[in-house]
Amino acid sequence: MMISYQERLARVFGRDVRNVIYGQRYGNLFPEVKISSDAKAAGQWNTTKNGGFLSAGIGKGAGSGVTGFGADLLIIDDPIKGRKDASSAHILEDINNSIQADVMTRVHQPHGAIVYVGTRWSHADPAGFILENDSENEWTVICLPALAVENDPLGRKPGEALWEDRYSRAYLLSLRNNPAKLGPTQFESLYQQHPTVQEGSIFKVEKFQRWDMTNIPREFDAQCISMDTNVSAGEGNDYTVIQHWAKSGAYFYLLDQVKGVWGMTQQLSAFRIFCDARPWVPAKLVEKKANGGAILDMLGRWVSGLVPIIPTESKVQRALAIEPFVSAGNIFIPAKADWVEDFILECRQFPVGRHDDAVDTMSQAVTYLAKNQQQMADVTSAMSYAFGR
Repeated sequence: MMISYQERLARVFGRDVRNVIYGQRYGNLFPEVKISSDAKAAGQWNTTKNGGFLSAGIGKGAGSGVTGFGADLLIIDDPIKGRKDASSAHILEDINNSIQADVMTRVHQPHGAIVYVGTRWSHADPAGFILENDSENEWTVICLPALAVENDPLGRKPGEALWEDRYSRAYLLSLRNNPAKLGPTQFESLYQQHPTVQEGSIFKVEKFQRWDMTNIPREFDAQCISMDTNVSAGEGNDYTVIQHWAKSGAYFYLLDQVKGVWGMTQQLSAFRIFCDARPWVPAKLVEKKANGGAILDMLGRWVSGLVPIIPTESKVQRALAIEPFVSAGNIFIPAKADWVEDFILECRQFPVGRHDDAVDTMSQAVTYLAKNQQQMADVTSAMSYAFGR
């Protein structure tokens, strides 16, 4: 069984395999195997020895065409059409669900095999989905990047081209280093099978400064609490993230963070507890999207200083707006916290990582503090007088 992002492409492979069986060389090796006269279409054919081939498309989740059929060998080749589909969380979820429910259940047990071949578009693509849920270590991964990296499976030296005669090292480097041709982010996906450049697609995470008790300011100009909500609790859903941010001069400080996959009641409780522990922080930012409006309505009964945030730009655009602060070394994160490495990993993988909630919460807070510094400083001063530093 052959699966690709569209059935037409899968039929091309089916025609190629069928033509091999028609050929003289195959006939010499297996003289008793012929293509059956009553089933010989390129996309679905049978042999006279009970073998056969079936092609199907799975683009945007259309994998139900395989229902009712089975396979000893299932080949999934490029189930995603291109970057546009790979950037859609809805399309990726649809394809992943179809592969899981419609396609993989077609494999004969116990000796059936699956081969997946494809570009690594993002950490949430089908390959990432499969490997993340490979709790029994059933999959063998073979990665042959166009430019070799350390511990290359073919024994190449780092930087050596995979196929020098066809794609030379000079040509590959020109693609990687020139954004007008491809650029590092696209190159890592298409040619290296690594959907995030090592230093981060947008954020250069090594530029984050670290704070501890020896270098953190004794007073801040402004502070805020920022929350990014999820829609509902359940495995696989996005996280709710709550962060405490402060600003001193040109520098922004991430002071604390909590996150979890919570339902509405848990989100309300977590936010109230987080805010109650910091009564001197005047502004509490909540993005007014999905169930954010309902959360704002309910929180308004107990929490003062709520600021509804209505984004007019995409998550990527909002991240790009604060990227200069990161590159300039203006953002400090904790030197030690049990969640900080997870935060750095999400920033490194953004925007192709599986989760972006902490990044979205950070963008919201830093943008707000940068735009409202004077007003926030006045309120923070009054709150500090009332509650102490």
